[in-house]
Amino acid sequence: MLDQPIISSLVLTSFCDLVRDLGGKPADLLEAAGIAVSQHLVGQSIVFRDFTALLESAAEITGCLDFGVRLSAKQLTIGPQRLPEFRRGGTIGDLIRSCSHLMNACGTAIQTHLERFPDSDNNFILIYSCLADGVAYRRQASEYLLAITNDDIKRLSRDAAGMTEEWFAHEALAPAATYRQRFGCTVRFSEPFDAAIWNEHDLRQKLECDDPPNASNELGPPAKHLPERSPFSSHVRRVIDRQVHGDACTRHTTAATLGLHPRTMHRWLSREGTNFEALRDRVRRELASRYIAQSNVPFTEIAARLGFSEPAVLSRACRRWFGFTPSELRRGPSPSLAGRTVASKQ
Repeated sequence: MLDQPIISSLVLTSFCDLVRDLGGKPADLLEAAGIAVSQHLVGQSIVFRDFTALLESAAEITGCLDFGVRLSAKQLTIGPQRLPEFRRGGTIGDLIRSCSHLMNACGTAIQTHLERFPDSDNNFILIYSCLADGVAYRRQASEYLLAITNDDIKRLSRDAAGMTEEWFAHEALAPAATYRQRFGCTVRFSEPFDAAIWNEHDLRQKLECDDPPNASNELGPPAKHLPERSPFSSHVRRVIDRQVHGDACTRHTTAATLGLHPRTMHRWLSREGTNFEALRDRVRRELASRYIAQSNVPFTEIAARLGFSEPAVLSRACRRWFGFTPSELRRGPSPSLAGRTVASKQ
């Protein structure tokens, strides 16, 4: 059994101030999420599932639909100055291609992958993959993390580079004007995954080596608590996360993407107590819970996104995973309760 994916509690630096500004009690919310009140003050690591639950609860209790977006506006940089690509004066593209290193500095829950946008000569897509199980509702966390990434890139390029589109897998939580103002680009919802679209011209922009106060040493304490390298299964899972949206997600295609023989991939996964089929099933389960709980995407399209031949296969899988049909899950109670229901059935 792999350890629970984590994230640095430094992402909550401004959490208490924002909750107080909105008339809430941050200590009560932190305690309900299982996070020690002092934990976010000393730069420790917290379970990603607890972090997502905290932001969802904060949004619900304070009545602030765009809580994650507002929190991101208050947050300090997460410290990309520590990356080699930054120190040697590279480009925005260099930094984004190594964005997974920056994500690893913040925790083990998110991995990213940059690839050329389909049927485009000058656009690239940065896909965010979540490795945490049982997190049906991470809407606020997704908006927060992608906004932070956008802020860092804009600052490091002195506003010369920025996303051209932002994608979220969930439905919009706030009015469209809120997202346009915060992200400064087109924001789309109910997409297959969370992602950012970049223009190749922007990726060629040079990084600017400014160092805001209190930013360069932010990652020191939490970095000591994070693993030096991600488990092999997390890399396999990231590939599955990208390929599962079609019918070509097989043991052979995944191994080929990783540059391995299928037997080698199987052997390495066995050392971590899992296999390809189990990982693919986990990815499908997590995506299904997210699409059903957070969006109004038709079940026929969800089935296709998961690589299933027809909606009936999705229905049978949901009964096996959650004990409910897709329709029953979508008609569930409030978002927070529905998220707990999905997690509790696993």
